[in-house]
Amino acid sequence: MLEKVMKEHGFQESALLEILHKAQEIYGYLSKDLLTDIAQSLHLPPSKVFGVATFYSLFKLTEPGEHIVTGCLGTACYVKGVEEIMQAIEREFRIKRARQPLTRNCRFL
Repeated sequence: MLEKVMKEHGFQESALLEILHKAQEIYGYLSKDLLTDIAQSLHLPPSKVFGVATFYSLFKLTEPGEHIVTGCLGTACYVKGVEEIMQAIEREFRIKRARQPLTRNCRFL
């Protein structure tokens, strides 16, 4: 399916963003292996593809969990103590925000 998209665009570097969007739509995230395969297919240095993928925050570079735990970080929430709650979750589960899944099904942002 992704190969078809690359072929439709003539394997051109100018289609990189569209190809990355489609890859994420198909696979759910952009793994290192997938980015390397895209780089090879487009005859681009991997650093170019990784650079574009990491520049745009809309691209997910790790497998997203089925459940995402988030906390409001706005001023009102901050005043009400959300930061302390987030820190308690980090301590309890020994994780850091947006760094790793709690489990295969859960992610903490």
